[in-house]
Amino acid sequence: KSVRVEAGKGPIPYEVVTNPQKFLEIFKDLDQRPFAFDYETVSLSDHRIVGLAISNESNNWYFCKEALRALPAWYDFLSRNGDAIAFNAKFEYHVTPLEPTSLALHDPMIMHWLLTSHVGGNDLKTLSRTLLKRDVLAYNEIVPKGGSLEDLDIDLQARYAAAGDSRNTYDLFFLLKPKLARARLWHVYDDIERPLIPVLVEMERAGLNIDRRALADMIVLYQTRQAALADALRALGFSGNLGSDDQVAKWFYEVLGLPILKMTDSGKRGSINKETLLKIHGSHPAIPTYRAWAEADTLLSTFLLPNEGKDWI
Repeated sequence: KSVRVEAGKGPIPYEVVTNPQKFLEIFKDLDQRPFAFDYETVSLSDHRIVGLAISNESNNWYFCKEALRALPAWYDFLSRNGDAIAFNAKFEYHVTPLEPTSLALHDPMIMHWLLTSHVGGNDLKTLSRTLLKRDVLAYNEIVPKGGSLEDLDIDLQARYAAAGDSRNTYDLFFLLKPKLARARLWHVYDDIERPLIPVLVEMERAGLNIDRRALADMIVLYQTRQAALADALRALGFSGNLGSDDQVAKWFYEVLGLPILKMTDSGKRGSINKETLLKIHGSHPAIPTYRAWAEADTLLSTFLLPNEGKDWI
């Protein structure tokens, strides 16, 4: 199933490969040619590989089941290839059982961030929709709550990974590369940002000591700040649950009458993601106040409180 894939032109073909010998033949044929790849694992924390999606200029493959017996040869091949592309490549670095600095992966996520400096909107699904004009399968739309990708039919896994993630990663790279060159930012990406990715992975693997007292002080600081911001939002008229996106969106768009620039994927309400709120930042004092509250909430729930009482992360 070989075809030249263009933005916005679907459906995208793919091939499921379960034979390890065919897996070897295909990736050896990729030598010295650009390709994108994407590991599908049991979960973000459980790095056991369920499948591997690879895309080049005109092909999309999904390797799974018995084909994964050839993974050791794949890792060796990957360490000798400088043309591999992975979106949010830190994850692929973590999953690949090699020293991170032995790999040199390209990352379209970093490329897009250099071009836009956007804090949000750099995820693969958003860029596939906005830049490639493609409908994409979202993980939470196809995987039941509490389940994993390995619970799905192989054909659906392949559509999600090969005809989706690895295909879009490849096409985004070649869409963004000339834009970086025109902006005179390619050297910043290729000489600074790209080589930094494996260094960051090694730092994450090594971990760091936690100063318990400093962490406790930060928790108090951000809890106090968050409470003050919540009080400010209530003074502006909000009476609902700040943790409910639906209630916040209803207040912004129905009560305050703020402009709806983007709908959620379901189309049921206006979006309140970071990128959207940034565009209406000056429309009402509630927007910067809520954004500051949400930032404090993320810091507390994701980084500070989960590490309370720990000596090492």
